[in-house]
Amino acid sequence: MLQVTLTPAEIDTLFLDINGQGGFQSMLLKFREQLSGSTLTLYEEDIKRFKAYTSSYGQGGYQGRLLKLTSVINAINNR
Repeated sequence: MLQVTLTPAEIDTLFLDINGQGGFQSMLLKFREQLSGSTLTLYEEDIKRFKAYTSSYGQGGYQGRLLKLTSVINAINNR
């Protein structure tokens, strides 16, 4: 398990409107549920999924949102 403190801008990014029901959308919704205050709790499954989505897919709206979660990227890379 990994706990990450998000910035206000990252929290805003997490709560932008979500349309559709694909993998990116479901992951963003899950992250919302795992957010307590400014602390996002990630489990191993979340970390693997986040890494795959940020490195294995092309650039698009939801991919761009994930890449704006800099605190998450840094925490994963530094663990």
